[in-house]
Amino acid sequence: MDRKLVLGSRGSRLALWQANDTKARLEAAGWSVGIKVIKTQGDKITDLGFDKLEGKGFFTKEIEAALLNKDIDLAVHSCKDLETTPHPDLVIAAVSDRADPSEWLLMHPSAKDPVQPLGLKADAVVGTSAPRRKMQLLAYQPGLRLKDLRGNVPTRIEKLRKGQYDAICLAAAGIKRLALELDDLEVLPLSPKMMIPAPAQGVLAYQVRKEDTDLIRALEQIGDPSVAQGIHLERQVLNLFQGGCQMPVGVYCEQEGGLYKIWSVMAGEWEQFPKRVYWETDTPDAQAVVKQLKQPLPPSVFISRKLSPLSYLRKTLEQGGVPFHDQSLVSFSPVRVKEIPPADWLFFTSKNGVRYFFEQLPQAWDMPKIGAIGKGTATTLRRYGHDPDFTGEGNDMPQIAASLESLVRGKTILFPRAEHSLRTIQQHLENVAVVKDLIVYRNQPIPDPKIPKMAVLIFTSPMNVEHYVKHYPIVPDQQIIAIGRSTAAALPKQANVTIAYEPGELAIVDTLGALDT
Repeated sequence: MDRKLVLGSRGSRLALWQANDTKARLEAAGWSVGIKVIKTQGDKITDLGFDKLEGKGFFTKEIEAALLNKDIDLAVHSCKDLETTPHPDLVIAAVSDRADPSEWLLMHPSAKDPVQPLGLKADAVVGTSAPRRKMQLLAYQPGLRLKDLRGNVPTRIEKLRKGQYDAICLAAAGIKRLALELDDLEVLPLSPKMMIPAPAQGVLAYQVRKEDTDLIRALEQIGDPSVAQGIHLERQVLNLFQGGCQMPVGVYCEQEGGLYKIWSVMAGEWEQFPKRVYWETDTPDAQAVVKQLKQPLPPSVFISRKLSPLSYLRKTLEQGGVPFHDQSLVSFSPVRVKEIPPADWLFFTSKNGVRYFFEQLPQAWDMPKIGAIGKGTATTLRRYGHDPDFTGEGNDMPQIAASLESLVRGKTILFPRAEHSLRTIQQHLENVAVVKDLIVYRNQPIPDPKIPKMAVLIFTSPMNVEHYVKHYPIVPDQQIIAIGRSTAAALPKQANVTIAYEPGELAIVDTLGALDT
């Protein structure tokens, strides 16, 4: 092309990486591109948190002004920094593929405490200036001391190393793009389903003047239209709240088989406990998500499990003023094991399996690789000092078994489990591996349980369902959440059942938030 493009960018190392990545893509398509560095309000004011800055678009306004004045032809932004109501003369011509959208919690090794929900000591000083991150960090671990953190990504990490913070929370995409060394720090990846990111996190936006049709067509060739669909929905949700990056709202969308799977979180202020919602739809309707976020929680809840003081579900119900009854209909007792056989893999299908195994594990036993059925079991393993090598995703047991097959083929797997359990994972793996069961605890029904009538019933196992329906009817106006497909299958056919998207407590909270009340 004869025309030489001027690409506007902030001057940080990460912004220049983004600009040079775009420059390389356009040059491969035959364009000539130069880069012009522009300083924004967010670059100039580094001693205040985002919630203390005036207006919106802290990292974009000056660049957009340069576009409108024709000082530059093209701007590359972190899409999450852009206002959701664009200037009428500017357009996002295309967006990039999506880098890792998760958050990473970087911490000093001395700040670790595996007993705490985030693995941080109770009074840790955590650096972040984003209200969305502050809101979610405090929801998981209320005792944290939050301290504003500004500067570019390397500067923030250096502040952590100098001891100004015990931990900091950053977007994984920026760390990975810069290939930063973190060997001296502890890194805890927080999945986008756990720490729900900013809308469009991990995506680059290519912004131009609306009149520049030739450049729009060129950018469409290097963009990713499938990513554009998902983040458009995310940004619409934020737009409906009329919020910028100072608004404590997180939205994350995955597309699978024609479905939009949406995780969202919000609160009026970052100091407040948030509402979380999981929404699954074949129609990308942002208003439906916002409606669910704004509606109150159900009037009363029963869950067939005793909730710990650190339980996220307990905090959700207490903060929402929801009466609840938490009681297992099954009692648990240890089964003493005479000998623990050697194995290549140790796989846990429940939190109780972890507890009753490690409470009698001999010191000399050679620890193999470890697998967990889901995130809740993985968290319990970490509290016993073990990071799992495999963690299952979703609530489909055959799929979890299938994802494990290549790792365990020809190996010996030991399953510490209850005396009465379904053995679903074991049955799917018996043809590819040597499966050994180790009974470490006994589960049996509690006689004559006393359960008050509640609007929502949450069942955590088939045995709890079977014992409940022996004593109490399930009435038509009761809504039910089942922690997995086998639990749902134990319920009466006429029951109004929603299956949580994975067998963990956070998935229960997200499903509860989406129930019509």
